[in-house]
Amino acid sequence: MADKVDGMGGPAFPSEQHECQDGTWNQTFDPGMSTRQFAAIKLRVPDSGTDWLDDMIRRARRDDFAAQELSSGCDHGYTPDSVAERSFALADAMVVESDKAAKDNETHSEKGTQ
Repeated sequence: MADKVDGMGGPAFPSEQHECQDGTWNQTFDPGMSTRQFAAIKLRVPDSGTDWLDDMIRRARRDDFAAQELSSGCDHGYTPDSVAERSFALADAMVVESDKAAKDNETHSEKGTQ
């Protein structure tokens, strides 16, 4: 299977048949997403091996970080504009630091250190 050769871990949701929109059945094989892609989505780690998917995960993480900060900023009486600006600035910083930590972990793993 191509996914195993590519180091992606094999298919997460393969299917061999499905019903088409016109009601007929298609008997072709669809490998679905790889287990690596599934894990990246579920764990929210932009390491799926698919650039567009990793970009989506990064955007989703940024939005979640901003939403968390937004909710705490509202508790402190900031104006909506200042809370939104501050929330996305902190979210951007969190994404940058998270990516740095992931790269550091990869470097340590390659060297066999922690």
